[in-house]
Amino acid sequence: MKNRIVLDVDRDGWTQNLQLNLLTLDENDSGMGFRLAGPKYNGSSKNLLRTELDERDATEIRKALDVAFPLPAVPSRAEVLHQAARLMEAAGYDDDAVNWLDTYADYNPAGSADSPTIEQSKSTGIDYGVRLTPDAPDNEVLDYRGVPRTSAEDRLRENRVRHPDAQLVERTVHHSAWTDAATT
Repeated sequence: MKNRIVLDVDRDGWTQNLQLNLLTLDENDSGMGFRLAGPKYNGSSKNLLRTELDERDATEIRKALDVAFPLPAVPSRAEVLHQAARLMEAAGYDDDAVNWLDTYADYNPAGSADSPTIEQSKSTGIDYGVRLTPDAPDNEVLDYRGVPRTSAEDRLRENRVRHPDAQLVERTVHHSAWTDAATT
């Protein structure tokens, strides 16, 4: 049997004040808790009410906590790999390696039998990103270079859970032929 979460309302035996406690209990009613309100527990408390929380309760509590105490956006695996590709690009790594990493970031092993090839990672000419807030500057856009629009739209939906005003943004990518660099 898995642990369960309960809310207890107790009356302190010394002060007669109420105590509110959130507990995690096992099948033997053993566990530990956190006092939310009232005097510290001293062993003299009498339980007045116990209610077990279910999945719906947990969902509603999470929603309320997210409104009052929003969590920072956590980057997905793909976002981390795309950022690694940007760092590789800035460090001067080969374009094929950078493009492959960008493509691999969106690779879904459940959806395909093969890993993406370097040929599959060639740029489409448009890069997509997600701006979490309408007034965020370009350097704060979550960058999804080289990914198809559908993948960027998936990321937008994921980010809208915590950032309802998030927007899909795009920019045109221009590549020209490689030329010899000037010697200095």
